Amino acid sequence: MHNLAGDVDPIVTEVCEAAHRAVAQGRWLVDELVQLAARWTDEVAPRRGSTAERLLRVLPSQPAVHVALIVERLGVSETAARRAIERAAGAGVLRETSDRSRDRVWIAPDVLEILDDFASRAGRLPVS
Repeated sequence: MHNLAGDVDPIVTEVCEAAHRAVAQGRWLVDELVQLAARWTDEVAPRRGSTAERLLRVLPSQPAVHVALIVERLGVSETAARRAIERAAGAGVLRETSDRSRDRVWIAPDVLEILDDFASRAGRLPVS
């Protein structure tokens, strides 16, 4: 049997403080993404329920997309997915990262910037 004598208060205090910091960082991340989504809605001005509106809701959790992914995630045609992506790209929400005519990939740079900020705030360096 081990002797468990000692003061556990410092460890409990540190764990509680870390948990509070994690909650605060999580709230910061959610607030930033909600504000970004509202800005995108103003910039893109999609019709309610449209593929473009639904695409904007996907981007915070999936900041890199291609047509096939949007077809699958939203259950829309390739044409509808392509139009929604082009509309978001035209408003500056998405930026194409590939230089191909097929299998093109777009990213939401604002989401990636927020995630990099979140990682820095958490004490991690962004991945290059």
